[in-house]
Amino acid sequence: MSQQSSKANSISVQEPTMLLAVTPSILDRLGIRTADLNELGTAKLSSSELGFLSDTVKVVSLSPTSTTIGDSNGDLLSAEAMAQKMQCSRANVYEREKKGSLFSVLPPGRENGRRYPAFQLQARLDAALLTALIMRFRERQASMNLLWDFLRSVQPSLGGLTGVELLLWQVPQRRGVDHVVLNELNLLDAAVRREYVIDHALEGLSYALS
Repeated sequence: MSQQSSKANSISVQEPTMLLAVTPSILDRLGIRTADLNELGTAKLSSSELGFLSDTVKVVSLSPTSTTIGDSNGDLLSAEAMAQKMQCSRANVYEREKKGSLFSVLPPGRENGRRYPAFQLQARLDAALLTALIMRFRERQASMNLLWDFLRSVQPSLGGLTGVELLLWQVPQRRGVDHVVLNELNLLDAAVRREYVIDHALEGLSYALS
């Protein structure tokens, strides 16, 4: 590549390792959203043998925070912040919540200002399991705060993971993680594993409501 724009030249990219030419469809398959990319400028391709329709391409970097989970078990976002990260309107966020693909909670001590657990934005999320959990809790007219309590608590039945960590299949380096149980869960058919998690979540809900 040559003749990068002044915008690209004015930004120092930390620890560059390689330049990759990818299409939006490739990013989608990798689970990388355009919201995770920092646009640095444009560049001219010095070779026309790459098969692109244009010889001008965007130069972007992957945001450092996009590859880290952060505090998956605690981070909460406002509807506005969710909309910005999802690149949609707040109305779209509310609509997805209404349909049961997202949920929000009311932080302790507040009467309004619901917040959305940030883990729901992760590309690794088992969206089918989360949707099923939301539906089952709603069927029992249970508060989403109770679902959130289950998801952010360490569960021995889940191999010492929290519900969030299992939804993301994020295995932390801490004491109490049972890799034998995790291997058994991993070997289960996806549908069977989801029902297993749902059964334990509902068992915890029954205990909390008793």
